[in-house]
Amino acid sequence: MTTDITIKEETALTAFDAELAAVAAETASMEAPVLGQFFSVLAGQLSWDKVPIPGNQMTVVILDGVYENTFYGNLNADGSWTPVKYDASNKSAPACFSIGRSEKDLAPHPNVVAAQSAQSAICGISGQAGCCPWNEFGSAENGKGKVCRNHRRLSILTASKIERDGSTTLIEDPEHFQSVTAGYLRIPPTSMVSYSKMVKTLDSSMHLPTFAVYCRIEVFPDPKNQVRVTFTPVKPVPADVLPVLLARYKADRESIMFAGQIMSKEDREAMAAAAEAEKGRSGRKRKFQK
Repeated sequence: MTTDITIKEETALTAFDAELAAVAAETASMEAPVLGQFFSVLAGQLSWDKVPIPGNQMTVVILDGVYENTFYGNLNADGSWTPVKYDASNKSAPACFSIGRSEKDLAPHPNVVAAQSAQSAICGISGQAGCCPWNEFGSAENGKGKVCRNHRRLSILTASKIERDGSTTLIEDPEHFQSVTAGYLRIPPTSMVSYSKMVKTLDSSMHLPTFAVYCRIEVFPDPKNQVRVTFTPVKPVPADVLPVLLARYKADRESIMFAGQIMSKEDREAMAAAAEAEKGRSGRKRKFQK
């Protein structure tokens, strides 16, 4: 009895399957790609466009990764800022943010500088001279954390498909990686070590960048940190896929640097006016109480 595994080829599709595939391809082609869309890991659930991903994991090719800092705050009447806790269920634009390839060289984005809401000339690294006060360890209201949210932003390409029987198959078609739209994933601070270790391991043991290997990303709820994201290299991509991924990496190096929304000048002025009005109401209340 043979134990060989036969792989079903596309040419072996039944007429009915072929018709379904044609309809699926036609309807999918009418949907415009969503640029700059992020995978979500809210509450430890991996999802895309609010749809949970089966098994809370996915196999991907990581094209690129950069550093990203964001600060959320309210402008006071005197021009100072009061930090506010990020609320994923009520998203608002940050007051200050930075994106870059080197953590030590991060500085407020030009859009932030133009909006006059930069919190410091540079982000800096905690403990070093000139570091933004919101980026210092211990600046958070409780504990030793930071007010500024530090992340890694990853650009990723889907690299597996779910079969009808529920199993997954790695995608080895160069055309897929040439045309698929990149999605993005923000790694929380507590999971950045896992990503960094994988990058260093690939370099030291195989001398390969992240886009040269399939990577399994898994998301777990974490009682201490809310969510934990892990990265596990699976195997190198096929030789005929590698030139396509190298070209994508070079072409998309600027795409990952896109800037998100920022608090507008009008919103900032309205916030300051509201703070001034609240200050006036508090003063009148104290006067009346006397």
